[in-house]
Amino acid sequence: MVKNQIIEPSKTGWCPQLSYFGMKSTFMRLFKIKYFKCLLIVILMSHFGFSSASFASANLRIGRVMINSEITYAPQYNDNIYSAHTNKESDVIHLLKPKINFNYTLKPENFISAEYLVDIARYSDDDENNYEAHLPQVFAQLKTPSGLYVSAKDIYFKTSDPYGDENEYALGIPQTKRWQNDLTLVTGYEVKKTAIVECSYNNYKKKYDRIEDQWQNRSSNAFGAALLYKVTPKTSALFQYIKTLTKYDKQNDGIFYTNRDENWSRDTSQDFSLDEFYIGTRFVPMGKLTGEVKVGYGRHTFDNDIDPEGNSYRDENGLIAATTIQYIMRERTSFLLKLDRNFTPSPDADANSYISTSCFVQIIQGIGQLFKTNLNIGLTNLDYQDEAPGLPGKEFNIFQAQVGINYQINEYVTAGISYRFKNKKSTNSIYNAEEYDRNVLGIALTAQY
Repeated sequence: MVKNQIIEPSKTGWCPQLSYFGMKSTFMRLFKIKYFKCLLIVILMSHFGFSSASFASANLRIGRVMINSEITYAPQYNDNIYSAHTNKESDVIHLLKPKINFNYTLKPENFISAEYLVDIARYSDDDENNYEAHLPQVFAQLKTPSGLYVSAKDIYFKTSDPYGDENEYALGIPQTKRWQNDLTLVTGYEVKKTAIVECSYNNYKKKYDRIEDQWQNRSSNAFGAALLYKVTPKTSALFQYIKTLTKYDKQNDGIFYTNRDENWSRDTSQDFSLDEFYIGTRFVPMGKLTGEVKVGYGRHTFDNDIDPEGNSYRDENGLIAATTIQYIMRERTSFLLKLDRNFTPSPDADANSYISTSCFVQIIQGIGQLFKTNLNIGLTNLDYQDEAPGLPGKEFNIFQAQVGINYQINEYVTAGISYRFKNKKSTNSIYNAEEYDRNVLGIALTAQY
């Protein structure tokens, strides 16, 4: 295994070319014989599993309960499995992804939904990276004629993949066992069909298995209140306040921090509070335009004054944003836009926090009745704050893109091909060792049963 250890400028451009012979070799590896049985299983299920009249549709309905299940085989060629700056290693990863979904619906706004997805990943060469990822989730909502509504959503994720945390902690390190749970509760009341008062609560936990990773264990509790005033039947003005309290459990217990050769303590932990004030617009669900547009002011405050090395924590404040909009232009055309700007604690010894600013666009376009194309583009800027003494400003730009096409073979089976690219670039050459780019070419076959 090779990690980002060599400080040497990358000679790889952001838009790589794959030669004809490279493409041919890649596809031959994707269909390596020892894994071809996975593809065969999916094909046999799609052929024999649906011949009975009892499988006249790709789901099972029992009264108000709808059960959907599917399995996907998705081999992919990854040219940089460890997200390394130099000395990259490539491999073909075989993914088998079974999924089952249950829905119990009384009305469109009153329902219970549960889903369980598993990713079973097997590497052709570097099999020490093999992992299973589990993603169960539950979502329930109830709305009464009087205008009171309540919703609950819980998402659990357990994995040991080498793709790192949201802040890229442990990126490129295989068998980083970890789990997280994200619980959100919302209750609101509609006042005379002109205004809505809403309260929310979110609990987030992240836990790592290895002792050397446990300093990143954390839990957050967020309390929110919002007032919405209807401007049109489908649009409401939004005013929202969210208070988040985050604790690093193992840091407060005095765990040893190998990156800085020091012990954490209650007086040096990264515990913080975050105050967010938003104004914006919310669009009614189930219309052509759904989602929220929110911008505002954020204040990120550390609980302690210094880190384990005696460097001062610096509180930050400024512009924040949390926007997600989906627009369904027509039956087979949709557009998704996400804009985010927030303050995030850093897992890096060079700085204690950074400001993340990101933009993501997705376009899905159907072609006829059988083909569907998708294009995803994302840009992210990571601007580190309060770097350690003697270090220059630390900032990264991340570009991501994905293009794909799916073909509906029949009522139950879909095939697709996709290409993904990711590039992380520093604005200062001293941090070149943390740069990387990655190309992933994949195919997928999905059978509903």
